[in-house]
Amino acid sequence: MHVTYKDKPSASWLNKFYSETWEAGKKNTSLKPLTNKKSAITKKILSVGLSHEAVILEIGTGHGRVLAEVVREGYVNAFGIENSHYRAQEIARKRKINVYEGSFESPAIQLLLEQKKPLDMIYSAHVFEHILDPGSIVNRMNDLLRQGGIAVVSVPNFFKEPVANVLFFLPHLHSFTAKSLSTLFEKRGFVIHSLSEENHELIIVAEKTDFHSEHGKKPTSHTITRESVHAKIAEELKLGETVPNKKYHLLWSTKKANQTFLLRGMRYFLKKIMCVIERKIFLQGPLWRSITIMRNSGPINFPLNIYFKKRIYLFYK
Repeated sequence: MHVTYKDKPSASWLNKFYSETWEAGKKNTSLKPLTNKKSAITKKILSVGLSHEAVILEIGTGHGRVLAEVVREGYVNAFGIENSHYRAQEIARKRKINVYEGSFESPAIQLLLEQKKPLDMIYSAHVFEHILDPGSIVNRMNDLLRQGGIAVVSVPNFFKEPVANVLFFLPHLHSFTAKSLSTLFEKRGFVIHSLSEENHELIIVAEKTDFHSEHGKKPTSHTITRESVHAKIAEELKLGETVPNKKYHLLWSTKKANQTFLLRGMRYFLKKIMCVIERKIFLQGPLWRSITIMRNSGPINFPLNIYFKKRIYLFYK
């Protein structure tokens, strides 16, 4: 079972957004000095046990933390691809790691990768949920990796992520379940070594194998159903509640699923104050976000519609 938007932006819209707009002009607070504590995906990468001469690619370097950790462990041939001009400039200057600016699909980047293949490992941390067509990326990963090469990918876990984040954070075009993530790789010539749930994310380790091998086509044992996905959405969005045709506020925790409130008037105001007190004064509690919603006054063809204009409008039923 996989969750995604029915209405998606075009490839050109996404490329322009990530290369020019994504965090542009924002003070980067994520480029902190490395500590001895490694990220979960870094631990998975190192557990594979590749030689230090291995050629390793990161798709979507972001703030460069994972790539910097990998390089620090002695993998001198590790390099990254980052589409955001702002991020690529920052991490190249401050992290001193090998990063190429551009989208993974661009002709210039693909020419570069052709010159570097076959690769020993390709990994990506919280990028696949942003990609328009993850399947095409996995196919290309298969082409770039040597036989027996390793793919390591981490994504948010749909069942641990607040539904409001899924609906209202547009850059996340996909929400993966364990089954949909494993199927994504199994159908494209990979055999799954491990698929773990770490905090609120899924991390898959897969090996490139013969595409026609029965071993590479083995079914997964995950039993996620459409009904379980629908039940999560209905519960967190309070779809079982009947409300008058007035403005309400959907208030949700960005970290904890099931902490969602549908409030209006003084109840919303008081809850908002309590959230601020918890986070700002007592320095605890999750970050809270809210959006103003109204009950739909007429029928719509689909329960979720997005219109890409000067401003982005999202409607859900």
